[in-house]
Amino acid sequence: MYWGAKGEDFKEDQTSKIMGMTDKDEKVELVNNRIYFYSGVSENSILMLNKNVQSLVIKAKIHAAHNDMSLQHSGSCFVNIQSFGGSIFAGLSGMDTILEARDVIPVNTIVDGCAASAATFLSIVGTRRYIRRNSYMLIHQLSSSMWGKYAEIKDEVTNLDLLMDSIRNMYGTYTKVPKNEIDKILKKDLWWDAKTCKKYGLCDEIL
Repeated sequence: MYWGAKGEDFKEDQTSKIMGMTDKDEKVELVNNRIYFYSGVSENSILMLNKNVQSLVIKAKIHAAHNDMSLQHSGSCFVNIQSFGGSIFAGLSGMDTILEARDVIPVNTIVDGCAASAATFLSIVGTRRYIRRNSYMLIHQLSSSMWGKYAEIKDEVTNLDLLMDSIRNMYGTYTKVPKNEIDKILKKDLWWDAKTCKKYGLCDEIL
């Protein structure tokens, strides 16, 4: 399932090449306690993100044990996000990793430039969520394409309905987007500036 900014190239059988990117273009780097996620949301990029988050959690646990302090004061993690989105399932994996890590250390997210679609699953679940003043976010419906027998197509629609319910629930839980407006908003492909993102609770603070 693809969930990225409209117009970006995506082939479901090439999840490591979201938006036409090669592996070399998928930049996920750890610098001290800061993870730079400058990539499409793919199986490969989320694997790198998850491993980096877990390494910071382990580092914090070791630091806490050696210094007799609480985990919440033993370290922190910042995730800088610049992404047009990609695979919804990869995005869900990254989201769950951040949520689990939050139980151990603060995991703060920062939108650098843009966070669209599946990438917003990473940004909205941060302990403290930031967006740079000239950055944008995009939330909308997921996309899918298939061919097959009638029954298979019906199954695909059922699967899409299930995933759309999940998307609605996530925004309902982690943002201030009104439930009676969520479907109307998701039908659009409109970028939100930093002020609009803060208004609807997609971030806590503008940098």
